[in-house]
Amino acid sequence: MKVVKRLCGVAALCLFLCMILLIDFDPDTPIAPPPVAADARAGEALLQQVEAMRGQDGLYRWDSLKSATRLAAQVSGQSRLALAPPNSKGDGLSVTASRALHWGLWLNATLTVRSGKGAPPVSLTLGSVTLPDGLSHWLLDRALRRARDDFPGLPARDRIIRDVHMQPEGVMAKLDLPVTALTARKAGVSAQALAASTVACQSLKALPAGKPIRLEHWLNTAFAQSVPEAEANSQLLAQMALLASPDQAGRFFPAADDLPAGCGLNDRLLTLQGREDLAHHWLLSASLTARFGAHLSNALGFWKELSDSAPKGSGFSFVDLAADCSGMMWGARLVTAETAAGAARALKQVSADTLLPPQALSLDEGLSEAEFNRRYGSITHLRCARDLRQKMVQR
Repeated sequence: MKVVKRLCGVAALCLFLCMILLIDFDPDTPIAPPPVAADARAGEALLQQVEAMRGQDGLYRWDSLKSATRLAAQVSGQSRLALAPPNSKGDGLSVTASRALHWGLWLNATLTVRSGKGAPPVSLTLGSVTLPDGLSHWLLDRALRRARDDFPGLPARDRIIRDVHMQPEGVMAKLDLPVTALTARKAGVSAQALAASTVACQSLKALPAGKPIRLEHWLNTAFAQSVPEAEANSQLLAQMALLASPDQAGRFFPAADDLPAGCGLNDRLLTLQGREDLAHHWLLSASLTARFGAHLSNALGFWKELSDSAPKGSGFSFVDLAADCSGMMWGARLVTAETAAGAARALKQVSADTLLPPQALSLDEGLSEAEFNRRYGSITHLRCARDLRQKMVQR
């Protein structure tokens, strides 16, 4: 009995020490400011740089990295995320995230990357404890293994970033990272994807030639030929998106290499409610939601509209967002076990007005960032979504 009591006492003491050392009463990071249009443009440029310089030495500037951090906070829903360049003492680049726990407690985690040839020195700090290198590497490797369940093309930790050198204007490094980790693709294409690509091609060819293709007619024809199951629905949406928007959808979905000759839009327009842009918004949002979930699809939609609100952009559009929201709703229904079959059957006879109510076309669009902020405040997920729903109800 005494041994048991001692063991319990030791366990309680260890737990108490862990709470003191690992858990904090306050967050280490402030709430990240919402990204602005300039952040969206900087983020796009950074992703293009990562893609163009993959595996080569590239200078990634601090202002671009900070913009990317603000966008990452918005996309991930992790509102307390901060990037800190090296200080005068020569410490490395650090990224800190603060997560709220129960009873007003916080978990603060900091990942620090330092200059070094090959795989750079990396350390992980939880609360006030900097973990041993071996434990830090083990935890990071486990996180990457979990991420590969969704993004199988992610490289190993020691390949993602190499030859790091901190400079006053930014970080010089070799990055081997699929853009946004979303371009990561599985090796080869599954049998279901090949079947879906065949259905997408055949249904497209079955539509009258010489006319613009109405999205609802393509959906009617495609889902009439497909198996009404969640995975088949997801694969079909992905292959339709690849045919409609190969450059954009190709970043997220693997394409079949043996498509029939002439399979594609072939200079024909794909429209929803008479507009080409709305058809592409709907299809991309539906396919991304079906594969990656609504949160990511929603975040990417807002990112694009945020970028459009920058100078020389087409402007922030609630009409585009309405098409995104509809695509997200259908994408979620098509892969949810309880609704997948019913949603697939519904698309066999769906109308344009069901995909996007006509009243959505009168929503505000073409808004500059300044005009948007004047009318609605800063661009955030909840505020925009709430306002969009209210506008739809009012009309």
